[in-house]
Parts: sequence; structure tokens; C-alpha cells
Amino acid sequence: MRRPVSGPAGLGAAKTLREALYRMVAALIEHRPPDAADRALVNAAAALAPPVPYLDDDGLHRTGSLNAVLAVLAATASTFAPAR
Repeated sequence: MRRPVSGPAGLGAAKTLREALYRMVAALIEHRPPDAADRALVNAAAALAPPVPYLDDDGLHRTGSLNAVLAVLAATASTFAPAR
């Protein structure tokens, strides 16, 4: 399995998203609205291009950057927010 290649900037982006998601979950648990800046960060990450699936003789694979992985993480996490 090939992992996305990233440097310090990618690690920083991943940590920033992780912290925003943590604060959003804490807000959900505490029955309060998430911070607008955290929502904006998660929405921006979720809007990035996701990994691209492709098939070959070995089966299903996905290709993409670290941003693609963060896009899937952010999009999935955003589904935990209650609908209004």
C-alpha cells in the first residue's frame, strides 16, 4: 500500500483539521453550536477533491494526495452534525 507523501505543511494541515474536529465534537457533546471558524475549516477541507478510485487486475485502488484523505475525513465527520 502506498501512503500519501506529505511534508511539514501537510502534517500541519492534518493537525489543524484534527483539532477543529475535536472542538466540533466537544461542542456537539455539550449541546452547543460549533465555532464558525471550525465549521469553515471543516467545510473547506470537505470541499477538496477526494481520492480517485480505479480498478486494475489486483482490484480496487485509490489515488490522491494527503488533501484527498483529509477531504474524506472532513466530509465523513461533517455527517455527525445534527440536522436543523
